[in-house]
Amino acid sequence: MANKARLQFRIAALLWLMACVASFFGGRHWDQIAKPAPKRATTAMAPPGATSLQLSAGATTIVKSSVPVNRMLVADPTIISILPVSQSSFQVKAKQTGKTKIAIWGESTNQTARYDVTVQ
Repeated sequence: MANKARLQFRIAALLWLMACVASFFGGRHWDQIAKPAPKRATTAMAPPGATSLQLSAGATTIVKSSVPVNRMLVADPTIISILPVSQSSFQVKAKQTGKTKIAIWGESTNQTARYDVTVQ
């Protein structure tokens, strides 16, 4: 009879090996775990006459405009980005600190709205 080498594992050794492999493959997502959770979008209604918005960097808000959203313009797109959500609202996402302006045009020439945005 030939002596055959057999691999013998104890349950404790197998569990230890599984823990090492799991921590090795789980480590590739550690940088994503350490990031703070993104902030939820809030809704802001700009009252008539008020044209200033204040956001913190990384925040997202939805602004309900008194003017129908037909065309939009951001003076400095490195500070904020805007995205139309509906006929009367748009989303503002603050990228970095600074000040910029948003212009909204409706269907007719007299329907305009301007917002001064400050990102802190």
